[in-house]
This record gives sequence, C-alpha cells and structure tokens, in this order.
Amino acid sequence: MGLSKWTSCVLLSVVISTDVLSLAMHQKGDVLWTFPAGPGTSGGTNPGCTTYYGIDNAAPVISNGAIFFMSERSGWKMFSLDLTTGRERWNVSTPGTSATAPVVHGDVVFYGAASDTKVQLISLDATAGAKKWAKEIPGGGHVYGPPAVSVDGSVYIIVDNGVHAFDPVSGAILWVSKKNSIGCSETSPTVADGAVYAPVGNNNGIAALDARTGVIRWTAPINLTVSWASPVVNEAHTSVYTAGFTGTNEHYNTQAQIYALDARTGAVTWRVDLAVGHPYTYAPQTPACADGRLIVGGAMSTLFALNATTGDQLWAATDICAEGHLWAVPLVVNGTVYTGCDQGLLFALDAATGTLLWKYHTT
Repeated sequence: MGLSKWTSCVLLSVVISTDVLSLAMHQKGDVLWTFPAGPGTSGGTNPGCTTYYGIDNAAPVISNGAIFFMSERSGWKMFSLDLTTGRERWNVSTPGTSATAPVVHGDVVFYGAASDTKVQLISLDATAGAKKWAKEIPGGGHVYGPPAVSVDGSVYIIVDNGVHAFDPVSGAILWVSKKNSIGCSETSPTVADGAVYAPVGNNNGIAALDARTGVIRWTAPINLTVSWASPVVNEAHTSVYTAGFTGTNEHYNTQAQIYALDARTGAVTWRVDLAVGHPYTYAPQTPACADGRLIVGGAMSTLFALNATTGDQLWAATDICAEGHLWAVPLVVNGTVYTGCDQGLLFALDAATGTLLWKYHTT
C-alpha cells in the first residue's frame, strides 16, 4: 500500500487487499471514485539484500491533475488516470517480472523495470504515455524501489548494490557507484542539497554521494539486521533518517529502531528503540518528516511520532490497525497524518496529538 503526493482536496490510496484504487476527500474520507487497479505489488525476498521487496510498487503519484501508478493488472502496466473523474487516460505495458512505482518530473514519468535478462530505466511522456526512451542498465539484477529525481532533472535509481545516475533527456548513464556495496534494490535513493543518500550493503548503513559526480562523501555504518526504509531528509536538509530492526529472527525477538544522522558528516545524532508492544515486531517502514516531527509505521499496528531533532516520542497511536501492518509511508499535510494498513483501512490522525480523526474501510 502506498500514499501519493498531496493535492488541495484529495488523498490517494492503493488498497492491495481489494485491488482497488480509491480517491477520498481529506476532511471526511468520503470516496469520490474507485478504479479497478489490480494488484499493485509483488512480495518476496531478494537474496542479495535479505529484505522484503515490492511494498513501494503500489505507491501512486499525483501530478498536474493526473494520477500515475504501476499495476500487475493483465501484466505489468503503468496507468495514468484523471484526478477528478478517475477516468483512464492511458496505460503502457511493461515487459518483465517486476517494476517500480513511478516518479514524475515536469511532463515526464520515470520508472524501473526488470526481467530475467535485463533491467531498464524507462521514460514516458506524462500526457500521452508515449515512450521517450528505455535504457538498459548494464549487469542486470533487480530493481524494486522507485527512482529519485534531483532539482536539475537527473534521475537516480538503485539496482542490486549500485546507484545509477541518468541524464533525463537522453537517458545516458552519468555515473555508477558500486563501491562499498552502496545501494540495495529494495529501496530508493533520496536526493537533497546536491547529495544522493542510499543504503549500504545489506541495509546496515547509509552513504552520501555527490549528486553530480557520484563521489562518496561519507558512509555511516548502522547496526541494523534488516531495513525496508529508504533514507529520509528533513526540511532543513540537516538530518538524514532511516529505520529498521535488529535481531536474529524476522518475526520474533527483534527491536525496531530509528536512526538520525548528520547530513553533512554522517555522524549518528540519536537512535530510538521503538516500544512496539506487538508479538510480531517487523521492520518499520520509511518515515515521513514534516513540521519537526518524524512519523513512522511499518509491519506493526502502532504509528509513532518522534521529535525529529531529539528523537523523543511525542505520541503513539496503538493498534489502529488491529493485527494488521501499517505498510503505507505516512503522508503529512496541514497538520494531519494520513496512512493505511493491509486490512484495507485508510486513516487520518491529528499530527500534533495522534488522535484518530477518521478511518475508511475499503472492503
């Protein structure tokens, strides 16, 4: 399940359990329309990174009055819908065994796709869906996390322990960084203030690379057993956050953790152990950072809010999804947190207090 970027009056959610794309008013959760999206994600384990992939495949994007998302409906397809009506604008078939969620920059859609023989970064015209280019990434491998785009339009994607940078117009590879096992194909890079932040190796660290050259600025080892989180940068571009868990078993006897690092040096500024209180303590999902708060859910039924500067817990909304998992990366808009879980529920909570404002059951 995933949540999109925000527009003035709507919230978008892909509900994996019902294979339906729903559009809801943010004040009340009233449904405006639905679209039979089909499955939005494929789960599994990539032996190279020991993490669960596919969670972000369902995350749609809103841009310029349209919605873009990847689906496995009738094979892998990229869809574009009209935001107001839900009417299909176009769809494009994507050959392969996996594909990422899209990212939209201006009038261009970028996404990754992989088959048994090759991995590609694909560029489409956002208005008509026409293919601009598809560039094969040498060496093959896997790609599951969506690309990231910098302010100047350069596109970055992680493919099996390597970060690749592309020219947005021609699709030419600008640089590749495979040093120190930087990158894990289940996650996405994050671009901010001239730096690309990416996981290291088996998601047990973070690295910062120069966005223009790919030169490593710093690497920061972190003692996480598994992480499903992509790096997150705060609004001031001074801190980088990641999440994961430590322990020997993916299901039991593990400790969920959040780390904050100095964006300039990679030094750890704080670490928090989340008191999940759930017999199944899986890894947290990618956090959201807004208004000085870090909001984090994941494969657990509790949503946490932390002080982004100190790591102090501000509130915990416990068991809002019963025995389910809060897979959706939270979205924070105008003092409200929006998230969803794999029980087919969409939630809105007060960002300051964690009070539940409304919930919508899609089934």
